[in-house]
Amino acid sequence: MGKKKTFREKLADNKDLPRVEPIPQGMSKQWGNGTIVIPAPREVDEIMRKVRKGKLITINMIREVVARRQGATIGCPMTTGILARIAAGAAGEEEAEGKKRVTPYWRTLRSGGELNAKYPGGLESQKARLESEGHEVVAKGSKLFVRDFERSLARLERDCGIEGFGAHSRPHTAKILRLCQRRGGHLRAGRRSALVGPSRVTVLADTGAVYALIDRSDDWHGRMLAWWREQTRAVLLPVTVLPEIAYLLHTRIGPLAEEAFVSAVARGEFTVEPLEVRSDAERAAALMAVCRDAGFGFVDATIVAMAERLGVTELLTTDRRHFSLVRPKHVRAFMLLP
Repeated sequence: MGKKKTFREKLADNKDLPRVEPIPQGMSKQWGNGTIVIPAPREVDEIMRKVRKGKLITINMIREVVARRQGATIGCPMTTGILARIAAGAAGEEEAEGKKRVTPYWRTLRSGGELNAKYPGGLESQKARLESEGHEVVAKGSKLFVRDFERSLARLERDCGIEGFGAHSRPHTAKILRLCQRRGGHLRAGRRSALVGPSRVTVLADTGAVYALIDRSDDWHGRMLAWWREQTRAVLLPVTVLPEIAYLLHTRIGPLAEEAFVSAVARGEFTVEPLEVRSDAERAAALMAVCRDAGFGFVDATIVAMAERLGVTELLTTDRRHFSLVRPKHVRAFMLLP
């Protein structure tokens, strides 16, 4: 039996990586068609190494970087996570030998701000490091999370020196309006966020998702904002959700919020999918009839119809009850995000 490799040896072994190849058939239902990049260990370590004190990144952000660099549709989720653990292990080996400047692996989180139990020293060690850098770590069952981690996410170009990730660098980007957020009963202009990603559409958003993203008092706001800032795929708004969003903004936040939203739509700052009246309406009517007792309405039915027509399998939604009931034609069930 050969000698087991150290993490540093694994980190140095690029194995002809990075490599770009077609998305495997087994992954295409979730990720669609296109290409996937298998990153090199050193590339993942380089990105993690650049995260400054007080800032955080996630595995999904690393995937976005490597995909953009290699011109691929997505970065491999499994490989990127494994390589992040290897980079962390290599840093742990260096620390054990007394080295002070190592890759700050504890600043790389899993999705949703979760700490990685497989990093050196375990969860408590990471918790201590993160708290010493000003972050609040909270327990959810046996897992640990950085509270409001999205507020500390690094801007890859400004904070990490990773080129090509400035405010206007993302192609095929539809920018969301300046979020009119409610604080203490007053409207406040928030930061601009973005619906970003490759040109292919992979996610459809419903009314509740967009409203929750805008209204800071909404119960779903934190989860939506965290997902939105991490996501790397295109998001599409069905035209039928626009009146509902405008109505909620007007009645719950105020007319200025509604006007800002409508102006953003008029300027083309959203990717909006039109209703194909004959096919989408016909399918929507059939869905409404089947789900009549559940109160499945026209807007939700058109979202399903558009998803079937476009081959979209993921919905960004706060409505778990209705969309969990539907059995779409093209997939066993929708994946509901976040």
